[in-house]
Amino acid sequence: MSVKKKRRDVDGGWAWIVLVAVYCGKIILSTQLYMAGVFYVAIVDYYHGDIAKTSLIGSLSSGLMCLCGPFVSILIASYSCRVCLVLGGILISLSYFVSAFIDNMNYLILTLGVCGGIANSIASIPMSVTLGYYFQERRNTVISLSMAVIGLAMFIASPLSLYLLHSYGLKGTFMIVGGLSAHLCICGVICKPSDAEIALQKERNAIKIKETMLRQRTNTLIPSNKLKGVLNSFNINLFKNISFMLFLLSTITWNIMQSVCLMHLPNYIVTKGFPESSITLIMTVFGVSNTVGRFLSALTVGAGGIDSLTLHVGTLGVAGVVTLTFPLYSHYDSAGYIYAAVAGFYTGAPNTVMTPITLRLVGVQDISSAHGLEIFFCGIGILAGPPIAASLYETTKSYESSFMMSGLVVLVGSILGILASIKAPLAPSEDKLEDKTYYITSNDEREEGEAASLPDAHAHASICLETESLKKESE
Repeated sequence: MSVKKKRRDVDGGWAWIVLVAVYCGKIILSTQLYMAGVFYVAIVDYYHGDIAKTSLIGSLSSGLMCLCGPFVSILIASYSCRVCLVLGGILISLSYFVSAFIDNMNYLILTLGVCGGIANSIASIPMSVTLGYYFQERRNTVISLSMAVIGLAMFIASPLSLYLLHSYGLKGTFMIVGGLSAHLCICGVICKPSDAEIALQKERNAIKIKETMLRQRTNTLIPSNKLKGVLNSFNINLFKNISFMLFLLSTITWNIMQSVCLMHLPNYIVTKGFPESSITLIMTVFGVSNTVGRFLSALTVGAGGIDSLTLHVGTLGVAGVVTLTFPLYSHYDSAGYIYAAVAGFYTGAPNTVMTPITLRLVGVQDISSAHGLEIFFCGIGILAGPPIAASLYETTKSYESSFMMSGLVVLVGSILGILASIKAPLAPSEDKLEDKTYYITSNDEREEGEAASLPDAHAHASICLETESLKKESE
């Protein structure tokens, strides 16, 4: 039986306002993140600090943003995407404002590195989850483009940060970036909870009430029930999803390659005897290629396009082969720029298809927990890549071995992606979702004659039963 009534705020109306707010929020958040490289040089010059210690600021900011993903998922499940996004904007803004009045670089590691990294995580994850709730028919394309617009921040970050530093100095720049980050709160206010998110929250609250009543009857200890409530907010069963776990391991590999490029391509240019001005050029090549890769992949995985998991496997395979063969063309003067273009393009595409693949593997009902794990595994790759590459460089005195290492790892990631696709459910055609998907509303929203027996309470709160519609279609 097909239920034709769709939620009022899905794929139309306020959903388009939310789309604009999320896209703007991602650009704001990513711009201040990509400023880290320029800030790194400015902080060393201003504080005359140790280079290795200064690098902790940027690495902690990016790493904690990813590693805190599962905990942010629990916050989203307990409160809402809107609350988390507003809270993240406030904390990011405060981290920059406080840093503007700090004269000891060691405290910057705490404010910009630790506090800023946690705040970045709280603000970043809710944005993708919000789009998952608000869009159905074109969800893959909308979410993919939301990842693609992050590439625009690569064009904005460097020239903007250099202009601010030259005009207002380091402390003034911190305050301005703090004010810019505060606009994330406006984006968060616009992203009001959708009908789907409200239904899920009502269901969770009902479960908590039942657990409280049961606890009162059985006199169970309160701490254990609080812990159980936290675990219920985060779906532990995701670890039993073989396809999803293989995909997460594959995600680590391309993040290793991307972090190696972002950290070591500038120094590679210096070791080859090029002037420092070439650093700007090679990072521009990487940024342009990465942006192009994001946008093209976003357009490719739309309705009637390439399957997102197939695109993931293919891009990692090509990136691995090109990187492993780097010694064959490394003697050319343009080798670094060629590699930056290829690496940028083929690490941009996996960025874009992460969320569509996750939706396919786990479903929209677990998207917040799954997206948190997804970001966590990205953080593992970001933290692991640069130190391994640096150790190889110190041993061999050549970046060829470092790049080849990342290429070999990415090839392994491509194989893991193939294994994940074997275990994965078939991808539903977006063209057929409009006719075949079973849209479910809460009991009080159903029209007369639409009453249908649902298998369990979770089905009441689901945005759509994609898997069930696919099975009926295949039968």
